[in-house]
Amino acid sequence: MEKTIEYINIGYVSLLSIYHVFTGVISMFFPNFAFHFYKKFYGCDPLSKDMLVIVLKPWGALSIFAGIMGLFAVYDPERYIGVIVSLVLLLFLRIYYRLFFEKDLYSKGKISPLRNRINVSLLFIGCCILISWLIRTVF
Repeated sequence: MEKTIEYINIGYVSLLSIYHVFTGVISMFFPNFAFHFYKKFYGCDPLSKDMLVIVLKPWGALSIFAGIMGLFAVYDPERYIGVIVSLVLLLFLRIYYRLFFEKDLYSKGKISPLRNRINVSLLFIGCCILISWLIRTVF
């Protein structure tokens, strides 16, 4: 059972990290593809894309950074415990944003409330996985 939990933790952080590197790269270098990806993946179809292209560049760079840091934590969770804590904070902030700005997400980004709640649920599951990894790593 212990090994299974460890594989879930490592698998989740690996996927989360790879996802961030991927979305960072497409946001920085392929913004039109990024818009298409976000529409399919999140249902997001913002009204104004011209200014958003400029925002995607630094967001993409930050996303690449977060993904790479997550991969460091996969290989040495005790040494990079701060990265795991930061990923938990990132997911909690994303949950907060999605819950408190749900109306804006729908009116400006066309993300339906159902799809938003599904994403919140997935983020919450991710938080639980990361917190369990933290507890197991610290204790």
